[in-house]
Amino acid sequence: MRLAPCDIAASVQPDGASKRGGRTAARGALALGWALLLVSGAWAATSIIATINVAPSVTAIAVDPAAQRAFVVTYASPGELVAIDTISHLVVGRTGFPAGSLHLDVNPTTGLVYVQLPSQVLVYDEATLGVVAALRYSNQIGIAADRLANVVYLADSFGTVRKIDGSTHALMQSTSVGGCADSVAVNAVTSRVYVASYCAGVVTVLDGGNLTVVGTVPMPTPYRLAVNETTDRVYVSNIEAGTVTVINGGTNTPVAVIGVGFRPVGVAVDQGNNRVWVANYGNTDGTTVSVIDGASNSVSETVIVGGAPWGVAVDTTTARAWVASYSTGLVSVLEPSPCTDVDGDGLCDAADNCPTVLNADQADADRDGIGDACDMCTDVDGDGVCDAADNCPTV
Repeated sequence: MRLAPCDIAASVQPDGASKRGGRTAARGALALGWALLLVSGAWAATSIIATINVAPSVTAIAVDPAAQRAFVVTYASPGELVAIDTISHLVVGRTGFPAGSLHLDVNPTTGLVYVQLPSQVLVYDEATLGVVAALRYSNQIGIAADRLANVVYLADSFGTVRKIDGSTHALMQSTSVGGCADSVAVNAVTSRVYVASYCAGVVTVLDGGNLTVVGTVPMPTPYRLAVNETTDRVYVSNIEAGTVTVINGGTNTPVAVIGVGFRPVGVAVDQGNNRVWVANYGNTDGTTVSVIDGASNSVSETVIVGGAPWGVAVDTTTARAWVASYSTGLVSVLEPSPCTDVDGDGLCDAADNCPTVLNADQADADRDGIGDACDMCTDVDGDGVCDAADNCPTV
């Protein structure tokens, strides 16, 4: 099921004077440069360091750290793709398209931006914002670019998943996951593709190589997804349940369900700090962003940003979160709380698979979440017998 912002919470999209008043109030609060944060009832250090007036009804957002650009699309018709400099926080480019958009992704390897429209997916050069290709597929809902394989996965509202060559823009393969689809994400390291289906209540897992189904994970109202390639965890917002389900990518099983705000939509992962940001579009306390600690699978902070936050993305260079708020048309830049690094290897303890042992490479041969440097029992083949005692350690 394709849920537009107006389907989710019309109450946060008032017209006329009330909308103008809401925009003014939000700007006034955000201009103070602070955010209310609740961490077990205490104040925390995460702050809003910038707010950027982009355009009415901003939705999805993506960041290319190498190009120092953030890209955001609008749902208003006609729509816009807007480019923002991540250093100066200034809008540096705009281009229009005939209809509104709810999805986009950027491939930092190729410098291409993919924007979903009702009847096609437009491919833009991120430097010029010029269109380099138009993928003529209707009802596309999800877009995920695999930066390593240089392929793009598209999912439509009928449950068809297409694999597109990132260089030629030609169709390589397609398959059906049945029912419908609302979003798609890819783990470029494991070549696993995850498709969320709100109407079917399931996340389907595909092998990215041949698009065969390798797993299904039932859950209530899955809507958006994000992948931590370091920990091999998938985070799925359940929009009606107000939760995020955590999937173990190695076993395709849920390992946690975390309560967040009201109507969570966008999800983004900060792999370097094992931190997950969740945009709660319809939270009654002013709309919030939940910050999840990936190590404990618990909410560590709740940031009040206002304006019905829809999309969220992470700049992996600065660890800052970029949040697009639908009803105000603002993009907020969040500076996270500083982290603790006991062993001094440059990785926050929450993201370090050996927090007390120096291991900057994070090597983890058996992918059990415990680094080789401190793993007393490496079990590469996963048969429950430590490699040191296993007569077939790889079988």
